[in-house]
Amino acid sequence: MYNQGWVIPDTHINWTHYIFYGADIRIQRLSYIRDQLKTLTKEIIHTEDWATDYLTGIFHADHEDGTESYIWKLSEGEFYEEKITRCSQHE
Repeated sequence: MYNQGWVIPDTHINWTHYIFYGADIRIQRLSYIRDQLKTLTKEIIHTEDWATDYLTGIFHADHEDGTESYIWKLSEGEFYEEKITRCSQHE
């Protein structure tokens, strides 16, 4: 079910190819999307003798109540995660 959130255009404009993930996800399944991104981090898009290009990107995941967010970055074959915690708006 969660795989249906991926949007990958059939055609691309210019040299950058964008993909998007948009879906409501239960917090218990957030690791499923995180693991997919970790796998994509290792995806090689171009290689030559002196350089290897990997997928790069940034993804934001926000909790519906605004108390926490995640920023996931894919860069140079590595996966980075930053968790941002905020005080509840009801306090």
